[in-house]
Amino acid sequence: MTWSLTKLSKQIWFSHLRVTLAPQSTLFGYQFAGSMLHGALINALNVVDPKLCQTLLTAQDGSHPRAYFFIAPYLPKGEVIAQQPLSFEIKLFGHACEYLGAVVQSLFELQAIGLGNNRVPFSITHIELGSQGRWLTLFQRGQNDLLCPPQTTLADQLYTPFTCLAKKWHVRVETRSPLALTRSKNTLNSAPNLADLLFFIGNRLRALCDHFHSVDFSVMALLPKIEQQPSSPNTHFFVQKRHPDLAEKNHDLRGITGSWCYAIDASLIPWLQLGAALQVGKRANYGQGAYLLSWGILSE
Repeated sequence: MTWSLTKLSKQIWFSHLRVTLAPQSTLFGYQFAGSMLHGALINALNVVDPKLCQTLLTAQDGSHPRAYFFIAPYLPKGEVIAQQPLSFEIKLFGHACEYLGAVVQSLFELQAIGLGNNRVPFSITHIELGSQGRWLTLFQRGQNDLLCPPQTTLADQLYTPFTCLAKKWHVRVETRSPLALTRSKNTLNSAPNLADLLFFIGNRLRALCDHFHSVDFSVMALLPKIEQQPSSPNTHFFVQKRHPDLAEKNHDLRGITGSWCYAIDASLIPWLQLGAALQVGKRANYGQGAYLLSWGILSE
């Protein structure tokens, strides 16, 4: 059988939730609040189903991917004032999608528990499901019904940005959380070339498939071979010290932040969208490696 990224993606269940909430008092934390959200999600899911929490969210070897991962809320200047909307995203890969109902239930338990060291209370205003570049509202505060989310696959994260037959595209990559990228033991501290980014995307998919979705071929063999340096880079290497009183650098959050661009063939669009969905690099389990894509068409 001739395999393609699209065929593989159609076989893999994938759910992408966006949760928007309104804190009832000022919430303090790190700018990239992955550790705060991780602890809160563990507490909430443990209330709903301790065994499921153990399966999806407990401590593991950092090299072991999780089928439940997230994009943490961003706290400008380390705080969000009362009633200011705050969003985070949860992603379920493969068999974890079977527990989508329990995960949604845990969000309402989280609402009762609160966020941060001070257990700041909040109200959930929206829960949405991402598919084909759009968001389907599952819950909205003030409405009684919680919609049953449809089943979606990884293929639902891959789509043509515009309805056209353009062969050449201009894509802008903008980080949502620091990208911790290391290849051949070398840490990247600026925008990656296209071949490296594709490698990290393929490696992330391979690792998830190895643990949560058996395939009978090499995922890395699907990777397109292309070399291209990024254009218009505007990046810096970000360091967020989680424990300022400790000398151990492994506690720090590190990675590339900012934006850069590539000129690509249409065939590469799904690969970059795949990376946006799965997140890339180290500590993706804890919210790192997330980025947004924006598109333009290049004239022939």
